[in-house]
Amino acid sequence: MTLVEKKLDLIKRLSGLKKKESLVEIEKIILAEELSYRANQSIDDIEKGRVQSLEQFKEENTKWIKKRSTK
Repeated sequence: MTLVEKKLDLIKRLSGLKKKESLVEIEKIILAEELSYRANQSIDDIEKGRVQSLEQFKEENTKWIKKRSTK
């Protein structure tokens, strides 16, 4: 079964659930997995030097705000 097929199968199965509590528990599992994935991506970016200094971040935000306010 491909990943897409697996996702579609899970969607079908989820649509058949009757108890809200079951959906809440599944949602918690999905959220935990998403957060874990994002944390691992951030760690990987930090280890590979794909980061900005706080000063660079501030400068980009200031430019962005100025650009938005002039439209």
